[in-house]
Amino acid sequence: MPSIASKLESLGIVLPEPFKPVGLYKPVSIVGRRLYVSGHGPWPNGEAIKAKVGSELTVREAADAARHVGLGILSTLEHQVGLDNVLRLYRTFGMVNSEPRFEKHPQVIDGFSALMVEVFGPDRGMGARSAVGVNSLPFGIAVEIEAEFILRRGWRSRLTGRAQATTRAQETSPSQTNVPGSVHAQAPGLAPSAQAMPVSARPPIPG
Repeated sequence: MPSIASKLESLGIVLPEPFKPVGLYKPVSIVGRRLYVSGHGPWPNGEAIKAKVGSELTVREAADAARHVGLGILSTLEHQVGLDNVLRLYRTFGMVNSEPRFEKHPQVIDGFSALMVEVFGPDRGMGARSAVGVNSLPFGIAVEIEAEFILRRGWRSRLTGRAQATTRAQETSPSQTNVPGSVHAQAPGLAPSAQAMPVSARPPIPG
């Protein structure tokens, strides 16, 4: 089976840097082989997509924002456990910051779901899902998504080696810091009608 890295390369997908959340929560929580990813928002090119779907963003633009959320979640998975340790997507919960009369929430979250299918395939990349509309989201972002994944058997042994390598890299690189409040993201594209927030001023991704 080809690696996820080779699949991403064949799709022309470059993952952003993983988010470093600020607050009393973790990017992921793991129990057994189930991995829960905290809520992520869309931050392409280091700027938040802040807009109300249905008036400030079209369905297509909002679906693109949801795809950017997916890129951020894939980056978090790669950083935390390695994408090749992920067996399948288990469950998705998508929230759309929308106008009261907006009804196309599933089509918005399809932007995330389509990316998961591209990367993991139709069997492993499609799980149970809910898509709801909300009156607001943290920092005014257009979409927030949380997800659960199932890990492969034996993932812990591979994670141990990865964690050791990460620790050594941090110890030998004085330029790398892990200060609470540090948030990094980079991904191509930004919905044209979205309002942007500079990297230096942007808040953490919601938990």
